[in-house]
Amino acid sequence: MGYQTFDRVMLYRWLAGGFLWLLIIAVVVVSIRSTNIAAQAGRIAARAVTADQEQAAAGIREVARAFAVEWATWTGSPDDYNRRLGVFLKKPDVVLPEGIQEVTSSAVIFVEGGGDKYSARVLLHARRLTPLSVSEAQVLLQAFVPVTRDDLIRFGQQGFSSNQDKTVPAWRDYLICVNVPVQLREGRPEITGLPVIVSSANGQGEIAEPQFNETAPPEFAAFVRQFLGLYFGGGTLANFLVPGARVAPVPGWKLESVGEVRVNNSKVPDRGYVRATVSAPGLGRMEQRIHMQVQPERGSYLVKDISAIE
Repeated sequence: MGYQTFDRVMLYRWLAGGFLWLLIIAVVVVSIRSTNIAAQAGRIAARAVTADQEQAAAGIREVARAFAVEWATWTGSPDDYNRRLGVFLKKPDVVLPEGIQEVTSSAVIFVEGGGDKYSARVLLHARRLTPLSVSEAQVLLQAFVPVTRDDLIRFGQQGFSSNQDKTVPAWRDYLICVNVPVQLREGRPEITGLPVIVSSANGQGEIAEPQFNETAPPEFAAFVRQFLGLYFGGGTLANFLVPGARVAPVPGWKLESVGEVRVNNSKVPDRGYVRATVSAPGLGRMEQRIHMQVQPERGSYLVKDISAIE
């Protein structure tokens, strides 16, 4: 009996010791995990953009873009040019470029820098009055060749053939990419120099084709044609949408044709890819590549969403 009692005591001691070690190991593991989580949270918080930082970044982009637009807009008036640049510079005193140019669109590609000094890359789509020979101007649409009343009378009487040695001012489109220096002073973005023209070569994307290899069944293709006809024609889509779908018609367009229609499953498709051609007043033909999410419904389909991505 003495030996049995001794064995039980030793067993209980071993169990208690093992439990204690397991508890110690668990505490260490939890402690290390908590430390890693706290460190990771600290790194995330350090990288997080505050509201003030976001506001400053937005200000840098907008000021750079606005200044680039005014800098690239040439009306032929030095006073007008310096007045517009004076909104951004204390002493503009900038020589007006010799020419007539206007900016039709602009976009900030990216902003780089840090601290209080930044450089914004701005892409400008501009059109400039450019002298062309009459033969060059003849291949342009008449809307791109500004003429005076006297020009109309002269060309109406003599035609272009007798003016081959002269030039005709015509609007030509250009893409201009510039770097704009911006500095933050007391949290406010300020222009610190004139834009510098740089290469417009940016990271080039690629039109993503869907991974659909199956041809759409005839009833799906017919549904797509009927739906897109109403969609681009501004018609009522109530009978073509699932409840709650955020798809609205776009009036002012016309569906000309539907070309390729592919689906993810030829038997029970719920996603489709459509290449369609549309037109609008003043626009003959334009291609649309449309991704559709649909829901089969009683032998037909209901549209859940349409977008430019799969």
